Amino acid sequence: MFTSTMTYEEILNEARQDYYELKPHMEGAFYRFRRQYSPVPGRKYNLFGPISETKTFKTRRHNTWTLEMHVNIYYENNFNGGSVIFVGVPRGNNTTEYLFLWNHGDFIPELLSSHFVQRYKERYLEPNHVNLHGMHPALYFQRKNTDLRRTYFIPDQWTKEDMRNKLVWISNQGLFITVNHGGLRVYVTFLDQQNLNRYKALVYEEEAQRRMFENVNKRYDSNDMLHKAWYLLPMFTAPNARKIHERFVNRVCDLEGEEREEFVREAMDRWDDLDRMTRKVCDALVEYAHDKVQEELDSQSKLPDIKNYLDERFKPFIDEEHEQYEKLFDEMAAGK
Repeated sequence: MFTSTMTYEEILNEARQDYYELKPHMEGAFYRFRRQYSPVPGRKYNLFGPISETKTFKTRRHNTWTLEMHVNIYYENNFNGGSVIFVGVPRGNNTTEYLFLWNHGDFIPELLSSHFVQRYKERYLEPNHVNLHGMHPALYFQRKNTDLRRTYFIPDQWTKEDMRNKLVWISNQGLFITVNHGGLRVYVTFLDQQNLNRYKALVYEEEAQRRMFENVNKRYDSNDMLHKAWYLLPMFTAPNARKIHERFVNRVCDLEGEEREEFVREAMDRWDDLDRMTRKVCDALVEYAHDKVQEELDSQSKLPDIKNYLDERFKPFIDEEHEQYEKLFDEMAAGK
């Protein structure tokens, strides 16, 4: 039975034992729910609001769980819906946290802390005048935030320990901070609008840099290393360019642990190599332009065609560097 003195590890073990007892009942109930509300030719449905049903189950460990099944919207031959089961977990100071298990076939427990639920009410539900129609805020959050995506957003006040243990997620409603305790994901707080706006600004900064890179990939063919380098130079010389790219890599990476660290490290090594080579090509072009201006001042002769000059002066350099440059460029263009 869940008690107020349980540690997160004990809550996780209790939930795991209940889950395997509840799993066949959850699957059977949702199967019957689907059959009842599946589209049938000639049957009329209430399309002006969602359909929802609940059932309660008491386990052998004396925990009472509520199964919530719902239909969000009907399509021509199917509907969008799902089911989730949850239980209140008593904590200190007469507060309650809410433990959720999704009916996805895997054991993925999520615990919404009382602090999280309170901040969610204050920072999203109340400012947006959300009518819950009797639904608990914790259940409403789970129902409406199935589009969670991990971010690499770091609030200003975070310590190094926070950065090791916490994650920030984003959905259409806002930003959420979680802490993993073994296999238990605990939602600890809902960030305010200021943090959400700052995160969006950071994402815009990353995407603007990425668009600059993708534009040069579309504009020049694979053999045009000189134009590519000259176009990319402002991207590498912009303030905080490397840090922005590192944020982007972390944001789009789905790996965890050592695999994640290796992926980010290799991606940044490619950035550094491409940065170095871009500057090398552009320095050579600047040197050439300076030399030719000086030649014109000295001899008043007509400037030679740049391609012929480069073929003569830089062909060994181009032959040596071109293949590696294109390989790095293609990898970054593919998001590797």
